[in-house]
Formats: sequence, structure tokens, C-alpha cells
Amino acid sequence: MKRRHARLLPRLEIAPPREVLEWRAIAAPAIARPAELSPWEWVVFLLHKVAEIEHALMVQYLYALYSLKRRPDADWPDGAQADVRRWRRGLADVAKQEMAHLLTVQNLLRFVGAPLTLDREDFPFESLFYPFRFRLEPLSRDSLAKYIAAEMPAIEPDEELRAILERLEQPVNRVGAVLDEVQRVFADPGMLPDGDLNGETRELYQAPPETWFGSATMLVRSVSTRAEALQALEDIARQGEGGADGGAGSHFGFFLDLYRGFPEAGWRPAHAVAVNPTTAADPAPGTTQIRESVSLAWAQVANLLYRRVLLELRHALALPRGEEQEARDTMRAWLEEDMGALRTVGRFLAERPLKETGDARAAVPWEMPHTIDLPDRASDRRRLHLSILDALEELLAGVPDDPETDALVASLLQDSDARRAFLGARNRRAHEPTVNATLASNAPYLVAADGPTILDVRVPVSTLRIWVQAPRMAVTGLRLVTSLSLFEGYTAAALRLIAGALDVDARCGQAHDEAIEPRVRADRMGPWLDIDVGPMGMYLTDLVLTVRDGRTLAEVLDQSFAEFARQPAAEGYQAALHVVTNHAREWGHGQ
Repeated sequence: MKRRHARLLPRLEIAPPREVLEWRAIAAPAIARPAELSPWEWVVFLLHKVAEIEHALMVQYLYALYSLKRRPDADWPDGAQADVRRWRRGLADVAKQEMAHLLTVQNLLRFVGAPLTLDREDFPFESLFYPFRFRLEPLSRDSLAKYIAAEMPAIEPDEELRAILERLEQPVNRVGAVLDEVQRVFADPGMLPDGDLNGETRELYQAPPETWFGSATMLVRSVSTRAEALQALEDIARQGEGGADGGAGSHFGFFLDLYRGFPEAGWRPAHAVAVNPTTAADPAPGTTQIRESVSLAWAQVANLLYRRVLLELRHALALPRGEEQEARDTMRAWLEEDMGALRTVGRFLAERPLKETGDARAAVPWEMPHTIDLPDRASDRRRLHLSILDALEELLAGVPDDPETDALVASLLQDSDARRAFLGARNRRAHEPTVNATLASNAPYLVAADGPTILDVRVPVSTLRIWVQAPRMAVTGLRLVTSLSLFEGYTAAALRLIAGALDVDARCGQAHDEAIEPRVRADRMGPWLDIDVGPMGMYLTDLVLTVRDGRTLAEVLDQSFAEFARQPAAEGYQAALHVVTNHAREWGHGQ
């Protein structure tokens, strides 16, 4: 971690021990610029600190999210499962918003002509600008008290807030104090003159909201003027603090509401995941070693996925828009896929043992890589991506077979081939992309945005498995298509017979199971049968189609179409599922 300016920092007034904690300890005073830093260097330094804070908060919030149980325990009271689901959704939203803040800060760094940073505080805690010591821990009332104190606005706490703040055992600084200082410098042309601002970077290098998931709640903001920069900073601060009264939709308001509903004792919404887990053979003080072999292997995979996310973000933001738009878009798409894979691994690890014995659970360690620097030359950047692919494939080769993770392993390996092809490297496994796929023995189909688009379903099996990568993001659905005409039985009635003969389940490892109901619809263009691909947000869905009465799929199709045929169907007619992707939305029929 970079700590070159540590000796320059003013000593902020921070929270004393909990027995004498008062509000004055939380509201940090104005931050003074060190004499050795020019005003421009000062604003760059502050923006770097804000980026590191947003990054660290995002990781800690994701860790808390993945610690929450996805299935209820026997002792959960009525309504508890609905509460936990709501908390998971809220934590996911807050973590995504922190990612959006991080992107906006990168745009601001571009705007002032400064180097980007994806660094974050790790171990140990040194920066007085950080809200609290970096700590990966399961969600609890104690951790929520820290989040509330960090995100709270500069208000005099009422009795409830004072009681919450009294739980703090470590110093806490308001995130808003650093943002206030950044806004103060940006607002003063005497400190940051117009000549230090470069609005042309907005169209050339900054992350545009329209392609980086920006919205009213996802505050990805590109800027070209001082006023836009100040508004972006104000929006970030307001989303965290919610203004003078907290306000609905703020992070402070969310964590306060979650704290009120979170149990002090009794039922446990969170797994007993490790505090500050590590894959290190010689763990540092304050960390917890992951010792169980399978958990350790997947924790190492998670670390590599995290490293790829940081590399992909850094690489995308380094490329100019326009001439390098395809590469930028590819890096962003890879980042989405890797975050989805991290989500799946995080949920899986939270239910796996930390050690060979005991009740403690493992978790994604979110360990910072040895470097997140990007090489200057394009060829060296490609080499770096390929090197990480080599390391990931080596790790996956050592992961034992497990029905819960086999689909994810297969998907990651297929994805690795696609990435090698894009990077222009020789494909070591001589993978040939296919347009059409036929069933080989009982192996499942594997579909993705750039994989097979036609899956033969007129096959002699009663159960068919389809592994869907990035459901409802990369792959949006499946549609039954045939070579039959209306006179050969391709009617809405026949499709309803087929739909009624099938059970469709979307299995997402240990995280989620969902029953899918095939949909039959019709308009003046004709009938069609659609099958959903499972919940959005999963890296991989195992879609299982089962014929209820034991017939084969081929028999169901043949008999259903024959029931309503006016003339015999051609003996070799075709029936398949068309894979619809975000790259080629071909739903038609009123879609």
C-alpha cells in the first residue's frame, strides 16, 4: 500500500475510547493542507483518499452481504426470512453505489489530470482519513454501528444515535469530512484554477454513465466543468449521508434502519464467517487463516477473480473511447462476469468450513494483489491478462469435483477460452466456437453470450440440463423453434401440451433454486414458447428440463405436434431451443 504522504498528514481529532465517546469525536474538524503539497497535489491526494475509502467500503459491505444466510434456520421467527432478503437487497444496492462512487472519483481524477487509483487500505490501519479500521467481518450490530458512524451526516446525535455510537471500540471518522474538503478546494478557483481542469477528458477517457450503469441511484457521473464536478461530489455526499436529516435512500438511513431490525441475540441472520480471512501460509496478526483445503482453493480463485476485476476496470479506463471502444466494452463486460462469479463463490464459501473442524465458516478474503499497476505497452497488457488466465486455470485444475461448483468451473474454463481468443493468443485447448450444439451422452449444454445459439431438444432423454452463463444479463432467454409449419402441428395448443409436460428448475448452486414456468403466447405472427433462464445476478444457472411422465423429449415433441397436425410432419424435422443473448435480441413477436 502507498503511504508516501503519511508523515505529511495532520493529526485529526478522532474518537476517544468508548467510555468517553461524544459527538465531537465523530465530527472531524476541517482538514488542513500540509505545506509540502501544492493545492493541486492536495486535491489529487484527497481524491485518491476518497477513491480508497469508497473501494474499502464496497469490499466490506460485500463481505457483510455474503455473510447473510440464504436459507432460514429452524429457530428463525416469522417474517425473518423476508427481512434478511430485504437486507441482502439493500446491502447489494449500497455496495453497487460505492462502486459507482469509485468510478465517479476516477472521472474526477481524469478531469484534473491526475493518475487514477484503485488502491485501498488493507492491513494494518494507518491513514487518519479512513472512517475506521479495515475489517472483514460478518454483519452484526457492532459492525452496523461503525457503518452508521462513518456514513452519518454532521448532525447532533439524538438519544438513539448516541446509544449506537457508544458501541464503538475503535476511532471513526466521518466520510463526509474528506468530501467536504474536496468540495471546498474544487469550489475555489484560487486553489484549483481553470487551467488545472480538462473537460476534454469527458469524451475521451472518462467512464460515461450510459455504458457504466449510471442512473438516478447509481451515481456514475462524467464531468467537463467545475460546476458538474461540484454537483457530482455533492451527489455522492448526499447519497451517503442523506442530507441534514439522513433521508430515505441514503446509506446512513439504510444502515440505521437495518440496525433497528437486526437481532442483538437469539436467531442469527449471518453465518459465522471468519474475521479478516486470509489464504497466506504465514498469516499476519489480526487475520484468520483458511485451512480447509477446498475452501482454501476457492478462496484463492476468488482472489484471482478480484484481481481481474481491478485489472479490467483499470484497463478499461486507460483506453481512449472511439478508437478503443471495442476493447473498453470488452473489459467492462469481463468485469461484470467476474463480479458475478465472485458473487457465486462468496455465497458458496460462506457455507463452507474455515478449518477441518469447528463451526466457523470461510469467506472471500478480498486480498489485494501484489500490484494493480497497468503496463504501458498493449502487448504487455495482453501478456498480463494471459498470465492471470494461466494462474486461474491452474487453480481450477486443482479444485475437486463437486456438483455445487462443477458448472462454475466449466463456465470459467470456457470463458477463459473466449478471453484468449479475444486477446489474440493461441488457444491451448484448441476450442472451436460453435453455432449449433447437439447433445453428447448426458453432458449438459453450456451457453453464453458468444457460445452456441441453437440447442437440439428433439433428443431421446427425459431430463436435459443447460448451464446458462450470466442469466438475464448475457443470456436473456430460450425460445423453442422448429422447422414445422402450422399444418404440421406447430400451434399454440401443441406448445401448451409441451409446456405442460415439462418441469423446469433453475438451480444456482447453494444460493438459489427457482421453478420456471414455460410461457406460451401468440399474436398475428404465430405462437411461441419461451423459457426463462433464472434470476438475474447469478454467474451461472443450472437449468434442468424434466419430462414429468418419463417420456423422452423427442416423444413429447412428436406426440404433441402430431395431436394438432393436419398433415404428417417431415420425418427429419428439427426442434431446438434458440439461445437469445444481449448481443442479439431476436425475440420478435411483439417483444
